[in-house]
Amino acid sequence: MKKIYKTILYFKYKCVGCGNCYLYYKKHFIISKKSGKAILINGEKKNKYYIKKIYNKFDLNVKICPLNIIKII
Repeated sequence: MKKIYKTILYFKYKCVGCGNCYLYYKKHFIISKKSGKAILINGEKKNKYYIKKIYNKFDLNVKICPLNIIKII
């Protein structure tokens, strides 16, 4: 079976700290105690966003973010 890699794009500067990403995807997100915003675990900063390559046989539901600042490509 061929592995399918995807990339999470996360625009942290737009985050309001609602916590939905952490609630549903604790494997990929934590909440900062200092700022109250989500942090993409092992995310690499690229300009205004963070990226993380993942292997997942199931699609992440990015609609859990009310601001639509999490993208899967």
